[in-house]
Order: sequence, then structure tokens, then C-alpha cells
Amino acid sequence: MESADLLRTFFDHHRWATGGLFAQLELCDEAELRDAPREGAWGPFQTLHHMLETENFWFRLIRGVPFKDVAGGFREHQTLATLRLAWDGLYEELGAYLASMDESEVDRTFEVSFPNGVSFSPIVHQALSQLTVHSGQHRSELALMVSELGHSPGELGLWDYLREVDGGD
Repeated sequence: MESADLLRTFFDHHRWATGGLFAQLELCDEAELRDAPREGAWGPFQTLHHMLETENFWFRLIRGVPFKDVAGGFREHQTLATLRLAWDGLYEELGAYLASMDESEVDRTFEVSFPNGVSFSPIVHQALSQLTVHSGQHRSELALMVSELGHSPGELGLWDYLREVDGGD
């Protein structure tokens, strides 16, 4: 298996698992979506919003969009429905990018320059891996929050995804 295939598998799983969370979040009322489970924590909507805004941010940077044109790309989405539409659009675009990805793109470096003067040159596969790991952390937090509200998303693991889509064990 090539690196590009592995990244596609991870993103396909991430899309599937996050879709399962969206389905359960849609069963929550507005107060459940907005209320934080404890002081200093984010509620489900804010956690999801952060997760998706970060995915959009890094995907745009990978694609060469300057920092100043990327920051805050999901701020206008203040309902679960509009956030879902924006996420669906992002994942259509991300899916097309991943489908066209070859090994040279996987190993390409790109420049990131922050307004504070900090710059670095990550490799595409590192940034995409970070994206899935970061989102996986927040997906776990969301799964716990919605489960505590009585809306468990069920099993969201990679094996569960592979069994569903491939019929594999």
C-alpha cells in the first residue's frame, strides 16, 4: 500500500466516523449542543466547530492559500445545519484532492507563515496526519459528550468502518 492510499483510508474513516457523530448531534436540542459539560470545557457545538475550522485551515494551507486568507473560514456557520453543509463541501473538495494525490504530493513540503513571523515547512503527509489525529481527539470528546446526553454514536473505530464498507474483519 502506498502512503497516498493509507491517507485516503484514514480520511475516509474520519469522514464516516464524523458523519456518525453529526447524526447523533442532530438529535440534541440547542441547549445540549451549546452547554459545556464542565467549567472551562467546550460544549459539543464549539468542539465540532473548532475541529472543522482547523481541518479547513490546514487543508487550505496545504493547497497554498495564504494564512491571511484562511483564518476564520468557518466563523459564519453558527448552526449545526450550516456547519454540516460546510463540512460536506470541505470533504467533497478534500476527497477530490486525496483521489488525485500521488506519492510526490504526499512528500511535498509547503510553506506556512504565521502573522507573528513564525514560519515552517511541513510535509503534506505530516500535515494530513496531524489533521486526522487532531480531529480524532475531538471526535472522541464529542462521542463522550453526546453519549452522556443519551445519543451514543456507537462504535467509530477503524475496524468498524472497514467492516461496514468492505465487509472485512
